[in-house]
Amino acid sequence: MNIAYSLVGYDRATGFATVILPVPDSLSPRAKRIADMPEDDPDMIGDWPLPDPTARAIADLIHARIDLERTEFCLEPHPPTPETVMPIQAAE
Repeated sequence: MNIAYSLVGYDRATGFATVILPVPDSLSPRAKRIADMPEDDPDMIGDWPLPDPTARAIADLIHARIDLERTEFCLEPHPPTPETVMPIQAAE
């Protein structure tokens, strides 16, 4: 099974998802290395919580701006999507 990943942000106050930033398939291996995800489990399906510096590094990799003050991030797997999917960000 092929798995895609997104950088997903959760509001620190409410716990609700507020940001979903797809990681292009071509950058997923690098994002997983940055997140220090185990490579020996290709079908890993759990959310991977990220320390703030790691979330920032992955955001930089995918050229996204994130707010670490109000948001905490995970690298989350999901079914594959086209690399052309536009990032979804909640309105402020």
